[in-house]
Amino acid sequence: MDESRSVIFHVDKDVLPADELKSCIVDFYDLLKEAASDCMSDIKWLASIEKGSVALAAYPVSETETEEEIDSCLASMRNDFELIRGGKEPSSFTNQTVERYQRLARTFSKKGKMTGDPTIKILSPAFPASAPPLLNHQ
Repeated sequence: MDESRSVIFHVDKDVLPADELKSCIVDFYDLLKEAASDCMSDIKWLASIEKGSVALAAYPVSETETEEEIDSCLASMRNDFELIRGGKEPSSFTNQTVERYQRLARTFSKKGKMTGDPTIKILSPAFPASAPPLLNHQ
């Protein structure tokens, strides 16, 4: 597993209600599957949970795609997350992917405010790390 390429979802809370944690895990990995399918045909995700935190990591793997193609897909995902966060239309995400993103964001929206400071960080040797906050859902 190449840990230099990953997508990390982090919540700045020590304890979450069990249903919220379950929803986070399912929604995060569903979002990754959708986002990856928007830019690649053959990508799978290996998963890990950081000890002592609510941090989920996913590592892209493929038997047919090159590292450059995976990096390109990660860059596209990163760009679209930043566009959504800025209130703009994503360039490659489908409506279904945007809906999954919004579903994940809704988990942390209480009375119109974000709680838990959720972030998604995409890492790749092809570009520097960034961790944009999730967008308040519309």
